[in-house]
Amino acid sequence: MTNQPAYFEKLSFKSYLLFFFKVSSYKKISNIFFIDSSILSKKFLVPLLNFLGKKTSQLDFKLLEIVDKNGELIRTRIPRKDLFVFQEKIIKSKAYKFLYSESWNQDSIIDYINKGLASNSIKDSDSVARMLYLVNVINFDMQRNTYQKSIFISKKRPWFDLFQEYADQHNIKIIEIRDSFFTIANLNKIIRNYPLFYKVIKTIYS
Repeated sequence: MTNQPAYFEKLSFKSYLLFFFKVSSYKKISNIFFIDSSILSKKFLVPLLNFLGKKTSQLDFKLLEIVDKNGELIRTRIPRKDLFVFQEKIIKSKAYKFLYSESWNQDSIIDYINKGLASNSIKDSDSVARMLYLVNVINFDMQRNTYQKSIFISKKRPWFDLFQEYADQHNIKIIEIRDSFFTIANLNKIIRNYPLFYKVIKTIYS
């Protein structure tokens, strides 16, 4: 196959419209896959897209199918290897160095941040591990369908450049879509990703 598929982390009317306006090669995309979707999208958007000629379906895969070239399960390799490599790259990145402050060590912020960077649960929707896993899931589907390249529409996360570098190994272009930001469920993750905010909160309640 020579066509370029699009993969949605979560398909919704909002994410689809943003994708439609952001991707110049939209007309060339005939296959759309989604890992998750809103109820309304499944009921209305998916049938509409299929009617309009965009073959749209939920990505079908099993955890045991997602293995690397050595036969190791990706879900076990990520916490064993990939996360540590990714964490090293974060710490060496310009963005991290720009944020870094000597006071982090004094206030024990650095350990808290680094622990967050190495969160190894692929079930955590905002974790580095989940994003790395999804890239590998898409790569698996590309291989079984002989797609040479693809587009991955994901929720916005910190360290985009490093995720794109990881995805480049599999010819996957990532397009970020901003998700709901300030929610109670995400507060801990926001603090972990934005250390200066954590320092302010700590000062207020100390």
